[in-house]
Amino acid sequence: IDFGDLDAQHFRNCGACSSSTRGLFFGGGHPSYYDTIEYVEINTLGNALDFGDQVTTSAVKSSFSSSTRGFSFGGFPSYSPKISVVTIASTGDATTFGELSSAGLAYAGCANNVRGIFAGGYTAGEQEMKTINYITMASEGNAQYFGDLTVGRNYPGGMATQTRAVFCSGTDGTPSTTNLIDYVNIASASNAVDFGDVMEATQRQKGTTDSHGGLGGF
Repeated sequence: IDFGDLDAQHFRNCGACSSSTRGLFFGGGHPSYYDTIEYVEINTLGNALDFGDQVTTSAVKSSFSSSTRGFSFGGFPSYSPKISVVTIASTGDATTFGELSSAGLAYAGCANNVRGIFAGGYTAGEQEMKTINYITMASEGNAQYFGDLTVGRNYPGGMATQTRAVFCSGTDGTPSTTNLIDYVNIASASNAVDFGDVMEATQRQKGTTDSHGGLGGF
């Protein structure tokens, strides 16, 4: 069923996250790029409303949330390492939480209610990154090293329960898309382990679960 519309400028390459009541959309656009944040009340049909602005102007954003805060990071064409953070229950401009370990785009992003995880992505000089970084979402600071994916890739999809973060597909630089699925245990920093395969090799996937960072869950 039709829910409503985003602003037309966000037709491409935006990021998104949610709490249990609000959904947020970050940036987007092509060939012009935007710093805007829009939101919807999930239980109410209607068009998205203006929330505020991000720290950077870009598309190909990645994002995740805790139960109270929304985060967006990376993006094209700015390649900024800055991580933007907002309080989901209120409206207003984002502030800088910290910085990624690299300035890039096309990361997988997901979270439980404590840690946010960044995996893979693209940065100049290293097109298919293996690195997994994390932040503790209740505090502020730069991302910390968590471990590595089994294979470096950009445009992977990310999703999480309260215990595991799962990363699927992407471009692995051969140059081919991959059907790999990796996972890590969020509470302990370590390299990713093979989970299985998606049905078709692809990239630019997105993922969600019934227990992501905004929901508390299982």
